[in-house]
Amino acid sequence: MKTIDIHIHLLNSNVKFDRFYDKFVIFFFKNKFGINSKELIKNPYSEYIRIITENTKESKYIEKIVLFGVDDRVNEKGETIHSDITVCASNEDLLKVYSKYKDKNIPFFQLIQ
Repeated sequence: MKTIDIHIHLLNSNVKFDRFYDKFVIFFFKNKFGINSKELIKNPYSEYIRIITENTKESKYIEKIVLFGVDDRVNEKGETIHSDITVCASNEDLLKVYSKYKDKNIPFFQLIQ
């Protein structure tokens, strides 16, 4: 029986893995998750999407993933006061990934007021 992984975060489309910590984590996990570390550092967003999609397609246990964006922090007027360049992904980003991989992900859109 396959299941749905209910919580995977889409990264920001401008993400960069250029900090020492990022490179350390990538090196540590690269073999376990089929990561091409050079490609992930060179093209982090597209390689991340490739990794989560291929791992889902190849999984014996996971049929689909629920893909989340992360809201910017906003003030009481709804104005962005902080947008994390690693994890804040927009509804538009979610829609693009969903449109390309409908068979493997379920987008969890943000309510924007």
